[in-house]
Amino acid sequence: MKRINKIILALLILWREMAYSQSDTAAHSFTYYNQLLTGALVGTREHGTYFTASMIHGLRRKRISTGIGISYDAYEEWRTLPVFINLNYDLFSIKRNSVFLQLNGGYAKAWHINPQSEGGYAYDEKGGRMFHPSIGYNIKAEKWRLYVLAGCKLQRINYSQAPSVWIWGPSATTYEIKRDANRLTIQLGFGWR
Repeated sequence: MKRINKIILALLILWREMAYSQSDTAAHSFTYYNQLLTGALVGTREHGTYFTASMIHGLRRKRISTGIGISYDAYEEWRTLPVFINLNYDLFSIKRNSVFLQLNGGYAKAWHINPQSEGGYAYDEKGGRMFHPSIGYNIKAEKWRLYVLAGCKLQRINYSQAPSVWIWGPSATTYEIKRDANRLTIQLGFGWR
């Protein structure tokens, strides 16, 4: 956990420096960008395919960009709300378009959508870390961009589970559970600049 905090802090400092340097346009040329993405979290037959949507705002300079984002992910019995740092790198260009790598990393709040579905247990949802590498194709048209991405979202959900008091009496045992909700992602979206 401490390593992730250090990485997030380093990316926030980088993002702040990029924003601060934007005032010196003679030496640097930073531009604002955003992404609005929607798509599918593709799982195995047992785990199903569900919905994801995200929004990212940040700064771009030449082939690299960094930003801050928020996402909403739906899983079979869980919903998550990740807040993350975004890092993009354009690998190569094809005319005005480009192929890019995108890394998102952060923390997600999670909640169980049907807490009584698993035999009358009470839940204490804590959420967990999220890491989402992907590769994409960026189609440029004036100031607008169309994005097509494919990747792998690695989502950890930490929670505790105890029998409900109304069924079993006072709970004697609480279980700490770590669940991995890893899925392939396919996303389509648009953005500005």
